[in-house]
Amino acid sequence: GLDLHVVDIGPLRKALSHDLRTPLGIMLGNAELIKEGVYGPVTPRQSEALQRIEAHAERLSDELAQLSSQLFVK
Repeated sequence: GLDLHVVDIGPLRKALSHDLRTPLGIMLGNAELIKEGVYGPVTPRQSEALQRIEAHAERLSDELAQLSSQLFVK
């Protein structure tokens, strides 16, 4: 027969909700500060790189949210 195990999803929930999302938020916040010139002038090439960073970080954040909602449906 099937060998079913009860799995504690608490650590996974913590990782998805805090350990991964918090650094993404910090990355996006710092990218925004750089883009606004808080740390000095931004060249056009740097601006393009920042846009890519933001786009990929936002995509990852969206994917984490989707995964979280699929795993933890109540």
